[in-house]
Amino acid sequence: MLQLPTVILHHQTPAGSHYDWLWLDPVTRNQLLGFRLALPPSQWVSQESLLMQPLPPHRLIYLTYQGPISGGRGQVVQVAKGHVKGWPIGQHGWDWQLHTPSSQTLESIPRIRIMPIDQNLWQGKVCCPIDDEH
Repeated sequence: MLQLPTVILHHQTPAGSHYDWLWLDPVTRNQLLGFRLALPPSQWVSQESLLMQPLPPHRLIYLTYQGPISGGRGQVVQVAKGHVKGWPIGQHGWDWQLHTPSSQTLESIPRIRIMPIDQNLWQGKVCCPIDDEH
């Protein structure tokens, strides 16, 4: 079972805002992988599924960075930090349990199974706790 650092950032842009959920790439360990979500993390547990857009790899600095983004792309504020625990599913999916002791907004996210719908859109299904035996 993998355990990787994770962060959720509220990304405020001139065109609106969204949430970036990032975690350490388990293969390279030198970049962050993740998704853009429209809903704030406080609403994730009440959803049966979440639509997610894949993000390009991010630099490790975003595990701790808050502030303006270069090129007029807005700013980010950290809303949760912790780790994900779970497994990759094949080459294109994730089965993560989200642990964020620093956040009051994510009280109980049992598990999110993330699978691609197509190249630009993924779906996260909120479901039951992870079985350590996999």
